[in-house]
Amino acid sequence: SSLASTLCAIMLAWGLYGMTCLGMGAWYIRCRRQTVCTAKDLAAAYWVGFATLLGILQIWHLLRPVNGWAHVILIGVGLLGFLSLLPQIASSWSGIRAVRRLFFVLLLLLLAVWIADRSIGPGTFYDAGLYHIQAVKWITRYRIIPGLANLHWRLGFTSSLHLFAALMNQGIWAGNANHLMNGFILV
Repeated sequence: SSLASTLCAIMLAWGLYGMTCLGMGAWYIRCRRQTVCTAKDLAAAYWVGFATLLGILQIWHLLRPVNGWAHVILIGVGLLGFLSLLPQIASSWSGIRAVRRLFFVLLLLLLAVWIADRSIGPGTFYDAGLYHIQAVKWITRYRIIPGLANLHWRLGFTSSLHLFAALMNQGIWAGNANHLMNGFILV
């Protein structure tokens, strides 16, 4: 029961962030005056949205820490974009290919359950304790300091994925983004 609820919580969080990435991609594509019509366009919109979200997070972090405000605003904007895509998603499920797509989605769902099960375990990755957890904590508490790398070159290393982990490290998942981040990218 506890395992099932944890698996569901992880997969619901992944679904939320997936819809956010898809919605951000929809906004970006619409700004370029293009349309999202096919399943391939939807897949492209997802990855464009992920990259757009990372770019927005980089700009956000110049001004503010990536905290609950960033989470609420960016998730809200992404979900609005996702809602605007619902007619295109529904139309891509029409016809004979819908059966093949449903089979693919069911296989992906089974794979996601397995990856979610693996995500529940402890974070034993060496670099997590070395610098990942500290970087995410810093990002959620402070904005970036321009020119910090001028003091020492090691202070200039960062990863945009740490920004995304900081975004995930909010609300009920505070302090537990390690259970969401890698599995989300993998799925």
